[in-house]
Amino acid sequence: MNDIFTEEKFRKSFPNPLTEYCIYCIITVETVGSNMHIQLNLQAGPLYEQIEYQIRAQIFSGELNAGEALPSIRVLAKELTIGVITAKRAYDDLIAEGFLYAVQGKGVFVSEKREDDLVNGKTERLKEQLRSAKRFAAECGVSPEQFGKIVQEIMEEKDERS
Repeated sequence: MNDIFTEEKFRKSFPNPLTEYCIYCIITVETVGSNMHIQLNLQAGPLYEQIEYQIRAQIFSGELNAGEALPSIRVLAKELTIGVITAKRAYDDLIAEGFLYAVQGKGVFVSEKREDDLVNGKTERLKEQLRSAKRFAAECGVSPEQFGKIVQEIMEEKDERS
């Protein structure tokens, strides 16, 4: 997949505006048929979490398929200009969650995921997003009752794509 990322697409991906402290880094790494895209933003949270989230999203969307080899920890760190420990943390967390597996001397690969695993993974991602929204709501002074009503309103909205 040769998707061309533009600054406009990058800005839409991350709601925080780009500043001089932001890494504008888009990687397309091809190793043994793998094509992985990672975007990092220093203001969008821990880098290892951004990497984990994007790899999970690419597995869910089918961009990364079961058995596909991913870049080595060192290659990933070098291409993203991050520390090896950061790259290792991202891979280790994804291995612990069952999204990836490692073969000594061969590399890191995408695990075979069953449909129920994907649904559970998507549910966990939704919970993460709602927790983030809950924290933001608390910062804005929104009560739990108001937050629940807002979520209910959103769920009742008609899908614009329909």
